[in-house]
Amino acid sequence: MADLVVIVPSRGRPEAARALVQAFKATATADTMLVFAVDDDDPTRDEYPTAVREDMWVHASVCYVSNDLGSMVCTLNKAAYSIVNTFEPAPFAVGFMGDDHRPRTVGWDAAYLDALRKLGTGIVYCDDGWQGEKLPTQCAITADIVATLGFMAPPGLRHMYVDNFWLDLGAAAGCIRYLPDVIVEHMHPAAGKAVVDAGYERVNAPQVFAADREAYERYRADRFDADVVKVQALMSGVIPQPGPQLGAFARQPTGRGGYPATRLPAAPDGPHEWRLFDEGTVPEHTRPEWYAGRDHAPHLEQPGHRDRLMQTATFVAQIAFSHGLRTVVDLGAGDGGLLSLLGPNLTAWGYDLTPANLDAAKERGADVRPGDVIDSDVEWGQIAVCTEMLEHLVDPHAFLRRVASHAQALVCSSPKDERPGSAYEYHTWCWDLEGYRALVEQGGFRVLRQRTVHGFQVVLAVRP
Repeated sequence: MADLVVIVPSRGRPEAARALVQAFKATATADTMLVFAVDDDDPTRDEYPTAVREDMWVHASVCYVSNDLGSMVCTLNKAAYSIVNTFEPAPFAVGFMGDDHRPRTVGWDAAYLDALRKLGTGIVYCDDGWQGEKLPTQCAITADIVATLGFMAPPGLRHMYVDNFWLDLGAAAGCIRYLPDVIVEHMHPAAGKAVVDAGYERVNAPQVFAADREAYERYRADRFDADVVKVQALMSGVIPQPGPQLGAFARQPTGRGGYPATRLPAAPDGPHEWRLFDEGTVPEHTRPEWYAGRDHAPHLEQPGHRDRLMQTATFVAQIAFSHGLRTVVDLGAGDGGLLSLLGPNLTAWGYDLTPANLDAAKERGADVRPGDVIDSDVEWGQIAVCTEMLEHLVDPHAFLRRVASHAQALVCSSPKDERPGSAYEYHTWCWDLEGYRALVEQGGFRVLRQRTVHGFQVVLAVRP
């Protein structure tokens, strides 16, 4: 992955994309990538690859985003989240430009990266020939900020007040720098540099301004101070505890710019995996018959479990988006809570042994089928999900090897703090963070991400 990835949300403007590629080709001198994030329902979506590749600049590409909210911010956040959390190593910084920006200063990207490396963690912007120092209508942000906050701009916004957010966040945290000698020109109609078209009219409508102003004021009142603290923690080398959206490990060693140098904290001495039953036996609570009489457990309605399922669904959507995968099988689906969170672009189904869960899944509209995924044939998907199930198996190691022989990607979760003597009575295994990672990798997958959510750990992995 390049040091700097600049995301340009664009809709209905492939000609603008072509012009921006030409400007990048003429001025970019650093390890920089330009990515146009295009809504997958854009009528002109198929014109973008031709427009972008026509100038034969190999550092430009197009990605398609399911914009379920119909907003520029949704497209930006989805693209940024996927870029920061999918690629190994992640880019050092993520930038934003509109398709009406044009870099004019040769080496502008090198200047951005140099300023950001001096900051370590932070935000940089330059003169756009219109707003100047007053507003960062374009910027670059170190990837650790995006990864920790879980977004590049507050999700409640549609189009406006994004530049206000970057300026306010950087000023409050003390990590923003303006480069007056660098020019990335904003060819905006309000500056007299372009003609108003339907796209400008749509995103600059009075009702959009009003709605975004209200949303930003609400964000400032509810979450802004906490997000400033998270950024300041990054600046000091201390990663904040995970929150409801996306977090990183507490007090994790940091590398360049505060980005995690390792994916896991230093492991304590001793084992990282514990068997909770006598070897050579088969506990009764691992047999299919035992599940027949169990009650329905509505995990999606329980706050801690809901956050875990939301993180799991995010990982599924992320790997589907980045790897072009479209089918998902949930191998311990319960009442279909996770399946109900996945979008319509994925074909998803699951299996469970508890009749009460099957009935609840039907009411939820989720495709959960009766089946023993250990000893029976199942219909496999490109992405396999194993949430809160591996710790119930007699041999999770062999089961994961079987999963790896069918699925291209895995998303799984388990408690992170259970130990012998404190584990749930019907669990057969428990792992700490390092042990769970080792379990997945020994099963035939490569771990891309491991997040903690309350008392759980959630892993995203792919088959090499």
